[in-house]
Amino acid sequence: MPVFYNGEPITPEERKVAAESWNLILDDKSPVFVDRKGKPDFPYQTCVTYFYDTFYSRLFDIHPTCRHMFKNGLRSQGKFLVKMISLSLSELDDPQQYDRNLIKLAENHYDRGVKSVEYAVVGEVLFYVLRQCLGPNVYMQDVHQVWVKVYSRMLKTIVPTAVDCELKGYRHHSEPELRPHVRASYMFSHAQTLAFFQAASSADESDKDANTELKSEKIRRGEGA
Repeated sequence: MPVFYNGEPITPEERKVAAESWNLILDDKSPVFVDRKGKPDFPYQTCVTYFYDTFYSRLFDIHPTCRHMFKNGLRSQGKFLVKMISLSLSELDDPQQYDRNLIKLAENHYDRGVKSVEYAVVGEVLFYVLRQCLGPNVYMQDVHQVWVKVYSRMLKTIVPTAVDCELKGYRHHSEPELRPHVRASYMFSHAQTLAFFQAASSADESDKDANTELKSEKIRRGEGA
């Protein structure tokens, strides 16, 4: 899993922070966009276009081998990207619908060749582009951490779905000539990923219980809450 993964629940206040920062992009009110719009070296008429163009430019810079996946043009794909982010933010209060949409997204992306490990790259690109589009005065550390939690929540559904698709595809198209140790390594890495997410919820609850016990112990010792 990516090192930035944060499985803590997203609070209502954090949802508001994410929505407000995202709306600056949707409404063309990002300070960076407002400052640069109309200048000779800035060709974008909307902040949304600036966002997704910067997103794919960055993605292809750090992951050039994925360029072949985008055969229908970046404009339509960019609009879809913006729509999915907006949808994800709006449906955080409806976990079932939220998960259904993300499962479908992961399955469709698997059909296009996207692997589970590549979603970590997408996350890093997303954070980079938000910082570029919003600027340092808006995209401060607390806002960044909110977006990390938002994207981590997406990963909690997307990655197990993607891994499951990969395992099914591997079993269906298994190669007899594949060396046993390579096959074992492949299966083990995916099993690790699945195990991580299956344990995530229970681990979060265990951490909360542990913190409660620690606070109680401090109170008993007279160390305060």
